[in-house]
Amino acid sequence: MGSVFVDLAERFARFCGGMYSKYDRLFLIAAFVSFVASILLWFLVDKDDGMFVGLWVPSILALWGGVRSVIAAHVAKNQLNQP
Repeated sequence: MGSVFVDLAERFARFCGGMYSKYDRLFLIAAFVSFVASILLWFLVDKDDGMFVGLWVPSILALWGGVRSVIAAHVAKNQLNQP
C-alpha cells in the first residue's frame, strides 16, 4: 500500500517538473488524502464525520501557505545578510 503512495508522489513530482519542493508535495498529498477520506466518510459512514474531515482540507492548505511564507522570509533574510 505504501509503495502506491510513493509511486503517486513520484509521478506528481515528474508532472510538476520540480515546481514544488518535497514539503509542498507532503502538504498537497495530505490535503488530497483528507479530501478522499471525507468523501468516503460522507457516503459510507456518516455525513457529520465526512464534514468534519472535510474541514481539514482548507486547514492543511492554510498551514501549507503559512509554512511557505515563513520559509520564504527566512530565505530572504539569509540572502540579505550575506556579504
